[in-house]
This record gives sequence, structure tokens and C-alpha cells, in this order.
Amino acid sequence: MTTGKNSRHFIAAIFVATAISALFCIVRPTLFKVPDQLTVRFLMKRTPTCSVEVIRKYCIENNYFPTGGRWLNSSYFPDLCRFPSNNITKERLRECLTRRNVTKLVVLGDSNGRRYFMATRKLLQKFMNCRDIKTEIGVSKPDVNYFTKGTKLNASDIVVHHRDCGGCISMAVKCRDKTSEIDLEYIAMEFYMDTEITTVRNRWQNNCHPSKEAPLCRQSNTYQEFIFGEYLEVTTRM
Repeated sequence: MTTGKNSRHFIAAIFVATAISALFCIVRPTLFKVPDQLTVRFLMKRTPTCSVEVIRKYCIENNYFPTGGRWLNSSYFPDLCRFPSNNITKERLRECLTRRNVTKLVVLGDSNGRRYFMATRKLLQKFMNCRDIKTEIGVSKPDVNYFTKGTKLNASDIVVHHRDCGGCISMAVKCRDKTSEIDLEYIAMEFYMDTEITTVRNRWQNNCHPSKEAPLCRQSNTYQEFIFGEYLEVTTRM
């Protein structure tokens, strides 16, 4: 994410991962009382087709991700837009990812986010071979080895705290076919703001020179700062 172009691709990847995995979510949620089927179908006809552009526009205008929707007969209907189909072919999926030049998909969240990740992996395996790259070990605290593996981050700079979610275990896979490859990763994140991982680098304050080869010249006071400002920064540029 060192350039604006890479940032756009990465943001698009998050949206694509969310939209795809939501469409094929393997979770069997508790159903809530909703309007009858005809009412839902009528409302859905008046909304645009779900796309990266529609979701991005909503986020820019409202400063948050769209979350409204309703359940009907085990199917989810978002308020903002409608899913174009209940079935997506491997050809359509490949074309979508290739057209947007997506090379990395990231899913963030708690145990439900992990299920979205598994659903997305299942989709990619329709036309790609996916293999495990790394998985967190243990659930009571974030795994320092996971977040330093394959990066220039130093374990000595990372401070970890207790994690409440027992089903939140970060993991990464690499999916390949004959012509392309995609990195797919689930990053455990329970809250919008917490301190499950922070970093301390006071000793570098006056003599650190940032580069692709050296660790970052900054500190993270929250887990979210660490993920977006450090971990994803170095893993997407290496």
C-alpha cells in the first residue's frame, strides 16, 4: 500500500471479499421476524445491484460501512443494494478479480468474520488451488510469531494483551491457478478500537529512516493502528 494505486486495489479487495463472502456466507444465523416475502422482493427491485462502486460511494457519503438489511427464509437482503444472483460461476469470479487486478483479499472481524473468510476460500477453490501459509497458535492472546512471519516487524517491538474471542484465530492462504495468484487472509478483530496489539519504538525516535528494508518508524497505540499502519503496510509491499 505504498502508492495510491495499490491502496485503491487493496480497498477494492476488502469490498470484493465482503461482497463475495456475504453472498455465499456459510453461517446459519438466527432468523428475525421480517416483512413478508412479497414486500422484501418489492423493496429489492428498487435498489441497485451490489458492487464495489455502490459500497464505496455509500462509505464516502456516510463515513461508515453499510450494515442494514433483513433475513428471509435463511437469505440475507441488504438495504443498500441487491445481490445479482444466488449462484456465481468460477468464470464470473475469475473475470471480476482479474478485471480489478486484485491480488490480496483481507477479511477482518470476529468469529463471524472467520466464517466469511472460509466461505471466500471455498469460492476461490472453485478454480484455484489454495494452501495454508500461516495460522495463529493459541487464542487467549494474539500470536506475535504470526504477525512477524514474512515481514520485517520485530517481535521485541510488539506488546500483546488479552483477547476475548475464543474463535478468533488469524490465518492466511495463497490461492493459485495457471495464470494468477491471490493472497487471502483473515485477521481477527473483535472491536473497532482496542489494544490487543500495540508497538513501542521510543529508541528510534531520532535516528530512524523508513525504507522497504527497515522496520517502520512509528508506534501504534491501538490494534487497528498496528494492523492498517504497520502489518498490512509491510505485508503488501514485500
